[in-house]
Amino acid sequence: MSDTEMPPPSVRKSNSLFGDIFGCTDAATAKLSCIGAGYYYDPYLHQFTTLTQSRSRLINRGYFARIYSILRCVSSFCKGIPGNKQVVFLGAGFDSYLFTMKEDDHPGLTLWMEVDLPEVVMKKNEIYSQHAKRENFSRYKLISGDLLDGPGLIQSMKDGGLDPSIPTIYLLECVTAYLPPEANRSILNNISQLHRTAASPAMVVGYDPMSQQTDNFGKVMVANLMKRGIEMPSLMAFPTTQSREDILRETGFDSVQAINMKNAYMNIPPPEKARIDSIEPLDEFEEFFLLLSHYCVWIGRIFVPDTIGAGDETLSSLIPPEHFRKLLKAQKQYSPLSMAMHQFDRMGSSF
Repeated sequence: MSDTEMPPPSVRKSNSLFGDIFGCTDAATAKLSCIGAGYYYDPYLHQFTTLTQSRSRLINRGYFARIYSILRCVSSFCKGIPGNKQVVFLGAGFDSYLFTMKEDDHPGLTLWMEVDLPEVVMKKNEIYSQHAKRENFSRYKLISGDLLDGPGLIQSMKDGGLDPSIPTIYLLECVTAYLPPEANRSILNNISQLHRTAASPAMVVGYDPMSQQTDNFGKVMVANLMKRGIEMPSLMAFPTTQSREDILRETGFDSVQAINMKNAYMNIPPPEKARIDSIEPLDEFEEFFLLLSHYCVWIGRIFVPDTIGAGDETLSSLIPPEHFRKLLKAQKQYSPLSMAMHQFDRMGSSF
């Protein structure tokens, strides 16, 4: 695989704490590279892997676009819907987006729920329990759930504290491509039925690769996945933005939208793009845009205005805390990112 391909999660052994957990390690390593370069900040991700391999600026920028687009949808939803709101992150992995976002980006948030494999839940609980005095965990719930069982997943979320009468945004970041098409339909159907029955607003936001084998890049991407033995059952079932919109309509969403990541990147506010240009400038965008064109963000809405999550500039900058940026700059020349992060932990600084 070339360095310009955004690598999908894979099963592999490593020296990470849970290197054999499906889907977590590779993404965590790539995001740590992003953090290390200064694109954004996650206060806990470094706790879950010791792999600190730097990625190319194309990969860093691609991951930043992915993270920015997802969190901007969360911010748009929380700011655009009055009253209390809930966020449910399905297949959250090792991300800690609640503590990445600034408080004014999620007004009215009463619950941030993450759902994942029991092993991931156990490790996150272990790490978070060590930082209970630093962060406010009163809104945070972490539960295990089976994404292959739509009705059971809904019940697990209800048992964990989800209130269907409260407006809710569901996040599926690079998750559904790894599920069978019928599991995709079951999750989406059950979410739409849940909120139609409760007559409450809901939005689902997903991020996935697209196989669209209309160019050499798409063909090579699919061939590499097959060569590495990575199974993505829904990659071929939903290969385009149109197919992503179709399944959302079929499963009961009022308003649907799928945007390839090239267009999503172009919608990032100029000041934020200028900031990341100052971190790692790109002289040539053709290859970067080719990379982005094979990924998409897709959105389904129920009782939610079309304008919410449609690219409005509502997210505060993801610029890391000033103290962390200074520490990272000082440490970068001679210490791995993980050492800088752990030193930051000891100093007790956070949002």
